Amino acid sequence: MQTKQSRRAIITTVALTVLPTTGCLFGSTHPKEAENLSIEVANETTTDQTVTVQLRTSDESVNFEQTEEISPKDAADFQLENPATEYTLTTDVESGPSKSEGWEVNSCTSAINVEIYSDRVDYIYSAC
Repeated sequence: MQTKQSRRAIITTVALTVLPTTGCLFGSTHPKEAENLSIEVANETTTDQTVTVQLRTSDESVNFEQTEEISPKDAADFQLENPATEYTLTTDVESGPSKSEGWEVNSCTSAINVEIYSDRVDYIYSAC
C-alpha cells in the first residue's frame, strides 16, 4: 500500500515540476511572428501636424512610408500586413521634431503608440 502512495507522490511531483515548463520548452509561450503592425500617431500639440511614418528594413530599403495631417489632440492609424521582424521606425514631423529607433517586431510588440509634442516624439511600445 505504501509503495502505491510513494509512486503516486513521485508521479505527481514530476508532473507538477515538468508540465509548467513544457510551454517554454516547446515555444508556445514565446512570441510568434506578427501578422500585422499597428502604429497610432497622436498629435499632442495645439496645431495641425503633418507627420510621415517610415519603416526601413535592416538593408535600409523602405518597406512602408505614409504621410498624414493630424489635427490637434487627434490621432492617425498606420497599418502594415505581413511585416518583417526588424525595422528602423522613423517619425518625422514637418517643421518639427523627428525620431528614429530600432524596432524588433513579434506578436507581442506589433503595436506602438507614437506621441507628437512640440519639442519631441515619444514611442510607447506594446507588450504581452
